[in-house]
Amino acid sequence: MTDNTSPSGPDSSGELSTKQWHRISPIAVIFYALRFIRGFVGNIAYLLPALLVGYNQIQNNPEAAVPLALGLGVLVLVSAVLSYWFFQYRLTENHLEIRSGVFAKKYVNLPFNRIQNVEVSHPWYYRPFGYATLKLDSAGSVQQEANIAALETDFAQQLKQEILSQRQSGANSKGLSAGALGEDADLASTGHQSPASSDSETLLNTRSLSDLVLHGIANNRVWIVLGALAPFIDNLTEGLPEYIEAQGIDAMQIFYADSTPIWQLGLGVLVIFLVVMALMSLISVIGAIITFYGYTLSKADNKYIRRSGLFTRHEITMPHSRLQMVTCQQDWLDRLFKRINIKFEQTNANNAQQGQPSISEGTNKIIVPSVTIEERQALLDDAYPENQLNQVEFHSISKRYLLRFYLVLGIIAAPLMALFALNNNWGLFTLTLAFSGFLSVVFYMRYRRWGVNFDGHFVYIRKGCFGVDYHVFEAYKLQQIQLKQSIWQKRHQLASIQFVLASGSLTVPFINQDLAKTIADSVLYQVECKPRSWM
Repeated sequence: MTDNTSPSGPDSSGELSTKQWHRISPIAVIFYALRFIRGFVGNIAYLLPALLVGYNQIQNNPEAAVPLALGLGVLVLVSAVLSYWFFQYRLTENHLEIRSGVFAKKYVNLPFNRIQNVEVSHPWYYRPFGYATLKLDSAGSVQQEANIAALETDFAQQLKQEILSQRQSGANSKGLSAGALGEDADLASTGHQSPASSDSETLLNTRSLSDLVLHGIANNRVWIVLGALAPFIDNLTEGLPEYIEAQGIDAMQIFYADSTPIWQLGLGVLVIFLVVMALMSLISVIGAIITFYGYTLSKADNKYIRRSGLFTRHEITMPHSRLQMVTCQQDWLDRLFKRINIKFEQTNANNAQQGQPSISEGTNKIIVPSVTIEERQALLDDAYPENQLNQVEFHSISKRYLLRFYLVLGIIAAPLMALFALNNNWGLFTLTLAFSGFLSVVFYMRYRRWGVNFDGHFVYIRKGCFGVDYHVFEAYKLQQIQLKQSIWQKRHQLASIQFVLASGSLTVPFINQDLAKTIADSVLYQVECKPRSWM
């Protein structure tokens, strides 16, 4: 029988045994219950037939609603209790082992030096009781490797620091200290603090509520809230037409063009557009506050530590050695507000394997929202003290990048406009002309933004459209570099250059062939002359 009690005393080396399996706190039942509900909602499309049958049965027999609801509640509770009961973990030297699963058993063995990301999150339902969830990703994993729920906050922090120290030093640990291996309650009572406590940290940046409001307005975070509301959209909009009609608004009469003056129709469309944009901005602001409330970015022992979150307090740690690239992102509204979003990107096994840039906002990157120009430079200088982003001159791409697009646009748009003109359909003619003009402006702005340079240490890439993004990374972090040429590019001595890092890839199109070869040769020379670990 497995001994699930805490170690009773020290071994011959003076340290507590790490051979025993431990259970998490019973409060983890809340975590597993909510996870069951999230899984149910996420698979609701597959359950629609059963839900429709159950809904029809309730309509025919309303008394069945109560026992059905009780049955679902019991199912959630039993599932959560069993998940808690069959979850165990133990610490063996420099490994973390986890056993879980009720019917499908799962065993995970995570060496400390293979764990890539460690996040301590504080869900709202744990915060009053002083518990946290430890989330672990290992190198090479596509999905999150393990969650250890309902750990005492101090214990979770100490375990996190032990993992990070093992990862950094690469030494074989003989086991955690007595405080880390004892029962969670015992650790809390001793008053031990995490090695990365606030006393040993250097605070780099904080974000105020006004900063988050600006970030929500300038960056569309509406999808965070809409994603959470997706299962309830039908219910929320079910009575909307009747409500509008009850207010004395005849939508059909307003938008029936034959009976409504064109100015009134245009004004109605403009008002609706402004109302929708205002609502989306409000939802986006709410999403930004939920995600980044109480934001702090600190640095301790050469590791970046980000803490934020309104309902669930997340803590993400990134060793500086794992930093792959710094991105300075400025959308068009950010340019208006004179704000910039900073992204510290680290290894992302899934995207790196696919050769795609990282777009998620998970534990593979640290985002600093809506900083000023001075704050951006301070953060960039902290990450890369020798960077020359403010002084570098970018090499632009060839105008033939535009020629290709305009040729395709002309082939498609010209016949359509001629057809509409012959049929005297001037409305569609004007719409096609305006849309073609808009696309032309968009691609011209993209052409103007593209730029690349290499200063002997850092690679700088500029891209964007109405906004502008700057990507900065050290040359030795490159996994590979590729030069690509189509037949048309080769004819005009042009090439596209692709930089592949562990966090993703970036491609600069239509640059001079000789420049592309010079950059590639210079970067590869740096990689070969400075064989430093990109991890």
